[in-house]
Amino acid sequence: MEEKNKKFYFNLLLVFSVITSILVLLLVMQNKKLKEQIINSSKVLPNLQVNDILPPLETKNLNDEWTQISYGISQKKKVFIVFSNNCDLCTKMIPIWKELNSKIDKDKYRVIGILLNDQKISERIEKDFGSNFEAITFPSLQTQMHYKIFFSPMTIIVDNSGNVEKIWLGELDDKSYEELKQVLMYN
Repeated sequence: MEEKNKKFYFNLLLVFSVITSILVLLLVMQNKKLKEQIINSSKVLPNLQVNDILPPLETKNLNDEWTQISYGISQKKKVFIVFSNNCDLCTKMIPIWKELNSKIDKDKYRVIGILLNDQKISERIEKDFGSNFEAITFPSLQTQMHYKIFFSPMTIIVDNSGNVEKIWLGELDDKSYEELKQVLMYN
């Protein structure tokens, strides 16, 4: 009888192992397809370019109040800081953005954080940047398509007519950081 139980459990373990192996293989294949789709979609998605003109935007800030980003009314340039809460590079960029936000001439620039994926991180934003940091979320995918912003982190400077002047994509290395600092502090 005991031999029969051992054989049963062995067969059960064997079946379980085969099913698990098949599932792992299916997940690996699915992961490969998803990676290919992401790579292909980044070739298809329109990328924001220097000299693109951005449309005005009315959206809600992190306090759930309506705010407007418009061009041509104020002489201030816009500095968009694009990030998401699940982005490790964005987390690494927070001290840099925080420093620049504290030193920037607020008479020349309006600094606006754009959150790509989660409105519910206002406490973290306030903790990292302070309460004087303006942050918004895109109200819809259509608006995100108009702004051509799909990846984070990004730092974007837009003139007062909506013309994109400069874009830094990804983590700022020392050279990019100095370039951004030069543009913001001395222009």
